[in-house]
Amino acid sequence: MNITVQVAVDPILREFICAWYGSDTIYAAKNYSISKKIKYHLALPPADFVYKQPECFINIELIANLFIKQGKKTSQIRTIYKNYLSEEGQRVISNDMSDWFKNIFRNFMAGYVLANNTHIGCQKKGIYLFSEFYNLTLDKINYEMLKKDWDRSKQKSIIWNEYKLNKKSA
Repeated sequence: MNITVQVAVDPILREFICAWYGSDTIYAAKNYSISKKIKYHLALPPADFVYKQPECFINIELIANLFIKQGKKTSQIRTIYKNYLSEEGQRVISNDMSDWFKNIFRNFMAGYVLANNTHIGCQKKGIYLFSEFYNLTLDKINYEMLKKDWDRSKQKSIIWNEYKLNKKSA
């Protein structure tokens, strides 16, 4: 038996997950790190809990039981009745998924910039190619937000520093 948990996410993250998985539902196996993090934050719904549909959400389907081996001991986490994700749990999972999206974007950009020998203007083309490749509309997120994220990333600073060193030595 599986349980489904709804996680509130940003619209661009939902769009990316739909493109990555083919739907807005992630089937998390018990060995996925996201499944372990969610199960850690699952609880029984509070007595005064009133369900409100999030504006933008994804579904994560989990296996109801999880066995964790710690050394010689094996413990079982039963989640058949625990299907409530607190606000803190929502924030932790949403931030984790956002970090995953940003890592994929930064790695895509690093690969694109290196493949184009760091030519001027290739960053803009890379951002548009990323959004085209993953069927992301720039309505939910704009070019400037992605450019700022790329400009602040460590990957870009490493690439540009090596490019400057190679240019000086040549």
